[in-house]
Amino acid sequence: MPPAIDWICAHNAEGPAPARGQRFGEDQESAGIRLSSEISAPAREQIFRESRESQRIHGFLAPGHVSVITGSRIFEPLARKYGLPFVVAGFEGKEILAAIAALVKLQGRGRVLNMYPSAVTEEGNREAQERVMRFFEPCDAAWRGLGVIAGSGRKLRKEYEAFDAGGAELMEDVGGNPACRCAQVLMGRIRPRECPLFGKVCTPQTPQGACMVSTEGSCFSCWQSEGL
Repeated sequence: MPPAIDWICAHNAEGPAPARGQRFGEDQESAGIRLSSEISAPAREQIFRESRESQRIHGFLAPGHVSVITGSRIFEPLARKYGLPFVVAGFEGKEILAAIAALVKLQGRGRVLNMYPSAVTEEGNREAQERVMRFFEPCDAAWRGLGVIAGSGRKLRKEYEAFDAGGAELMEDVGGNPACRCAQVLMGRIRPRECPLFGKVCTPQTPQGACMVSTEGSCFSCWQSEGL
């Protein structure tokens, strides 16, 4: 069976956290700041552990936009611990294909390979990281299909909480159609077509879960690639 490749992504609803931190730092009169869960250490560990249990995950494409901030080094502890490769990928088709080819070659080896060096470094954007630490602090947050993970989110620090536009919602995993199996798709436990709603009730015009809502979602991509 060929190796299954899955994405490991930040659950970040409104753009990179450092960008919001920068706007906040420059203009504290602009209320409406809401920071969603990031790919913090507790979340990375549980997401990886849950995905690994499916036995269908053989490697991870690490998201380039997140890695610009965090740096590629952030994935090394998981790669070493579980003996699986992480490849930081760009967003062009040829960049993604090259990253997938690298994952196949690295199968079974706990390594991190940065194939997006034009934007990603090992240490990441230190200034952006410092801004996040300045304005935000860890908090519990809900992750789709995983429930609440302690310390996996970020919320505004107490001195800035007057600008919070919805941090309490981080504890809510808002569900839709109870038959939607988006959580299992995200964990690599099933493929999009194995969801009973795919192509029937759930289409890009009538999405039932995040995997079909987002143009980057697995179900949306499957729909497009099969020309449905």
